[in-house]
Amino acid sequence: MSDPAYELSQRGFKYLAPITCTYGTEVRVYESSAAESPHLWVALKETRLEGRGEAHAHLSFEQARKL
Repeated sequence: MSDPAYELSQRGFKYLAPITCTYGTEVRVYESSAAESPHLWVALKETRLEGRGEAHAHLSFEQARKL
């Protein structure tokens, strides 16, 4: 299995290509600069319902593996 497509931020962190779930929510995953251990950010942007905004989850490597 190949690695998913990604872009690099100005600081060199990976940003995976966003996906849209079946309910229209955009999901973005990107590397964190957390120094103590590898972490990921997961950003959810509600695109179906106006005014809902965006939520983020900061995951450790183990939490991301479980996801």
